Amino acid sequence: MEARPTMDLPRTIARVLDLPLRGTLEKRPWWEALVWPRGAGTDVLLRSHHCIADGASFGALFGNLSDQREEIDALLRQGPRRRRRSRLARLLRVMFGPLVMSLRLLRAVLASLWMVVAAPRPPPRRRGPRTVAWASDFADVALLKRVAKKLAPGATVNDLYAALVAAALRTSVSRDAVACAVPVHLYGGALPPGVDVGNHIGAVVARLPLPGRDEAAHLRRVRDGVGGALRG
Repeated sequence: MEARPTMDLPRTIARVLDLPLRGTLEKRPWWEALVWPRGAGTDVLLRSHHCIADGASFGALFGNLSDQREEIDALLRQGPRRRRRSRLARLLRVMFGPLVMSLRLLRAVLASLWMVVAAPRPPPRRRGPRTVAWASDFADVALLKRVAKKLAPGATVNDLYAALVAAALRTSVSRDAVACAVPVHLYGGALPPGVDVGNHIGAVVARLPLPGRDEAAHLRRVRDGVGGALRG
């Protein structure tokens, strides 16, 4: 499928997302790559059924096929620099970590139940084709980190992305928050070379607040809610 001018790309992707994978209907692979040549570059949309690979594994596979595979592998082998916690901090984390996580999970479940009670009638379905929230300008990770720290000290790039997703949902959802389940693999971070996720995967249930007029305050709520749940 081709998008004629670049301006049509968001609309074309929205239309593609409404279609099931062709492999689920025909004798084809359960993944596909749609390519749109654009000027000196190329836009690629990768789709895969979840029975083939989770997001982290699919990203690792795509990285292995890229021209920068060796550079990516070298960076992943270095691993992140982790702060060494004191022995007391590690002991407290082991003792109270499961309790804190259970309380956060209970809070998310209660928030979900409250949403059902507070809005017994399902919201009206929007008519028309599916739409996508589109960004035409992209920033590098270093800039995103600076923006996150400036708006909400202690916020991460993941918190910023969660806030952006919430902003996109605001056009369709009238509530103050939605319950979300975030899939995570238990290795944490990007997969090291040669490591498979396998069954080491889970999900974190969290309450994602939707934005109001104050963007910085919204990011702080996301940092404390979704970010806090993911960081445990």
